[in-house]
Parts: sequence; C-alpha cells; structure tokens
Amino acid sequence: MSFAQGPQTQGQPQPTTILAPDEETTIFTPDEETAELEEEVGDRDLTYLRTRLVYRYDHKQLEVPVSTDRFRLRLLYAFGPKQRFGASVLMPWLQTDTPLASARGSGDAEMQFTANLTYSERFRTGVGIQATLQTSSDALLGGATTTIKPDWSFTGVLSSHIQLTGAFFYKQSIHTTRGIRAKQFEPDVTLNARLRNGLSLQGGTSTGRGVNNTCDVLTGRFGRPMTPTTTVGTTTTAAIAVINGQPACASTEPWLTSARGLVSYTIPKVDVLVSAILRSQPNVQPGADVATAGASRAANFLMSAAQFQTLTGQSLRTGVTTEQVNLLLPGQIYGERVNNIDLRVAKIVRVKGTKANVGIDLYNLTNKNTGTTFEATYDPASQGARWMVPTAVLQPRFLRFNVQLDF
Repeated sequence: MSFAQGPQTQGQPQPTTILAPDEETTIFTPDEETAELEEEVGDRDLTYLRTRLVYRYDHKQLEVPVSTDRFRLRLLYAFGPKQRFGASVLMPWLQTDTPLASARGSGDAEMQFTANLTYSERFRTGVGIQATLQTSSDALLGGATTTIKPDWSFTGVLSSHIQLTGAFFYKQSIHTTRGIRAKQFEPDVTLNARLRNGLSLQGGTSTGRGVNNTCDVLTGRFGRPMTPTTTVGTTTTAAIAVINGQPACASTEPWLTSARGLVSYTIPKVDVLVSAILRSQPNVQPGADVATAGASRAANFLMSAAQFQTLTGQSLRTGVTTEQVNLLLPGQIYGERVNNIDLRVAKIVRVKGTKANVGIDLYNLTNKNTGTTFEATYDPASQGARWMVPTAVLQPRFLRFNVQLDF
C-alpha cells in the first residue's frame, strides 16, 4: 500500500511546495520516470487506480469571522486485472465557526466506484460514479443535499515527462428535504510536464455552470414562486422573487472558467528551488449553494408593502410591512476577475542525518487589490451610489518564512 498526501489549501492561494531533489545523482529509466510522474499527479487523475490513502487539510475564511477547517481522509482500493477497477470512500471531519454558532464533527461522506475502459502504457479512459451522502452530524457541517456525480475521464502519457489528464463531470443534486433538483456540468483538463534540468510545468483549466429550478417547490410552500425574506440573528437573506417577468427561482448560470499554472525550477549545484503559481478565476461569492459554479452578486432593495404590491402583484404576509428583494437574477453580475501570482524560494539543508526544508513564500506578488466582497444593498434614492463598492479585497502582498524538519 502506498501513502500520498494531497495538496494543502488555505484561505488565501499558496504556492505549491516542491522539495528540491537530493544532492545525490539518481538515474531513472523511462518506465521509472513515467511511474514517478503518474504518482505525482495521481490524486488528480481519475484513471490512476492504485491502492492508497490520501489525506488533505484545508482552511477557508469565508467572511470574517466565518471560517471552516476541513480534514479529509480518502481510502482507495484497486483490484482486478491490471488494477482496472477501484472503489473509494472519503470521510471528512470539519469544524465551522460563525458569529451565531459553531459545530465540530463528521461531514457528508463520499463513495466512488471507477473502472478503466481502455488500458495501455500510454493511454487510459475510465468511467466512474460518485455519491455524496447526507451523513453530517450537524447542519453547519453539511447540506441537506445528496448528489450523484458520474464522470468520464482520460489520461494520455505523452512521454516519460509529460502527462495530459481530463475529466468531465455531470452532477445531479437532490435536495433530500424539499425535493429540489439541480444540475451541473464541469469539464477539467490539466497538462503536467516534468522536464529535464530541474524544470517542471503544469497548467490546467476548468469550467462549469449550474442549472437550478425550484419554482414548483416554492409555489407549493409560499403560494408563489418566491421565498420570503429570512433573518437569523444579524444576517438577513433577501427574498427570491420575479424579475422582469422571469422567476429568479429558475436560473441558468453562464459558463465560469478558471485557469491555473505552476512553474518550478531547481537551480543546479546550489539546489535552490524557485516556483510560482498563477491563478485566474471568476470572482464569485463564497458559500454557494448546490449546483452552481459560484454565486453571483446581489442588489438587495428594501420594498414597502405598496411597492411590493405594484411590482409583483402579490401582497406581503400578514404582519410584514417591508420585504427585501434581490433585484438581480442569479448569474447576472459577478465581480472583477481575480488574477494572482504567488512565489516560493526553498532550499534543502542536511546536517547529520537531519533534513531541513527552508523556504520563503511571497504571496500576491503584484499586490493586487481586487475586491472579493461587495456592498449588496441597493438604495434607489442615491441610485445605488454605495452598491458594489468593495468591502473586502485580496490580502495584500506579504512574506512568510517557514522551516520543515525531517529526522
């Protein structure tokens, strides 16, 4: 059994840590180099079926002071001729902290079965199906949603140094409490190259969009295809109503595409590693619901009872004098695209059997100040003068020094 550790993701994008090679010179055969390359990208390659244990930890700072810490343990068991079949189970452990409540415990479990249809030294294709089950111990740790996610994937080993992987996902989400169904399509392609002379390149792109229709459910619950305004503590969620004659409960998002790249180079003789990560992704709201590639922006308007009656033809509920309504359809407006570059310089130092990885990380190299959250209230009296004004921006450029000891 082999053991692998997946990438660690923090709230702010971080450079991937790639250790400098040992000082001793090692000669690999092409088959050994191919095997090493496949193992390196194995967790992103759905056709790479080897029995292994993968663990991941990530921290997400959604909105201060809302944060989530997630530890995921995934066991994959491969079997059959040439290990062409695989089954895996993933159980996450989470801790979520919000101003109103905190929760700690198990999240929603994932089960997956994968089979390689074609198998050769240079090319593999496979199909799989993944189910996310509602097993969370608390509502803050998992949604009331069960998802079924079939996929088709391929891997082409172009050489002992270059590998191309691709996956195409279709996700069907079923709201187990209200029967809401949503659909999502996500293709993902990555090119990984480990060139000679210590140079490695990796690039990839993913795109997707969500289709969501909850109008029948809302009509059955509220008598109209909209939700009322809800308030929990100090957080108010605007109503979902009818905009320009189109119900906002029926939405089809535009395609949202992310691109990523990694380049690393080991300087000969001194064994100093220089690496950089480049990211370009849509500016979407965190904490998005199911079947979405990322929530769009809102323009919340506080309507009086008379305004609401005139614009919607519906009366407010008894005892309610105002209604906060989002004037935008889902997927209508997003923020400025987020582009970011992170840099890392690292060196391995050996002293009497102890190995130290000494590194310097420089985040947000270009010191971008792109807005990440925005004012969502639209005031007609000022023609929305404050609307979409950034309330938070990317973390400014900063330097971090770190040391990892192995002994």
